[in-house]
Amino acid sequence: MPDYRPLFSLIIPAYQEEKRIGTTLEELSAYLNRNHPDAELIVVSGGSTDNTVGIARPYEKTIKAKLKVFDVKEAKGKGAAVRAGVLEASGDYILFTDADLSYSPTLFDQFIERLKNGADVAIAQRIGARNYTGLGRHLLGALTRLIAGTILVPGIKDTQAGLKAFTRPAAEYLFQRQKVNGFLFDLEILLLARRKGYRIEKIYVEWEDKAESTFRLVRDTGRAFLDLLKIYWRLVTGQYKI
Repeated sequence: MPDYRPLFSLIIPAYQEEKRIGTTLEELSAYLNRNHPDAELIVVSGGSTDNTVGIARPYEKTIKAKLKVFDVKEAKGKGAAVRAGVLEASGDYILFTDADLSYSPTLFDQFIERLKNGADVAIAQRIGARNYTGLGRHLLGALTRLIAGTILVPGIKDTQAGLKAFTRPAAEYLFQRQKVNGFLFDLEILLLARRKGYRIEKIYVEWEDKAESTFRLVRDTGRAFLDLLKIYWRLVTGQYKI
């Protein structure tokens, strides 16, 4: 067990992110050093073959927040990377966001405040049109909004927004039961949270779709569609037990 319990832990999944992980950690460093020097920051590289880890590790000496960089050799997907970070986190509240920092760090306090006021889960909902830089992400987003918002988690159409926060007990319960390793892990987590009866609060936020996404149209759309089928099958066959 850790000797201290930070207010929150922030998980950053980082796959092949050598081009921007330095910029992201610079921005996070400026914010955390000023506002939350006692926070915990966890970067998880899930199977990166570039220099993501080599660029991230020197920041352990410059960020006042406790920075941990995990190099998971096997590339299982974004969901697996987030789960690995969450299960290592020691904060009272646990957040995750994307390595491109599409969501401003200034939003973190708003999410934590919702949790302090009784929510178990706080999720971003993106304001305005989602003009993705890639066709694949646009198609996947449209598909998940249609199915998720009407069938799996009615009322939550933007399941894939990359900023979510959890109380520690909720995070431990949900991520220990997570099965999806890829992009649609968010959807599964929210489905589990709904079935558990957790209080989920939506926070409408501005965001920026950054260039140089690691999303690949054929590979990742196919995997996401398969995960969507698996989630539905587990649901209808009673595999998601509370």
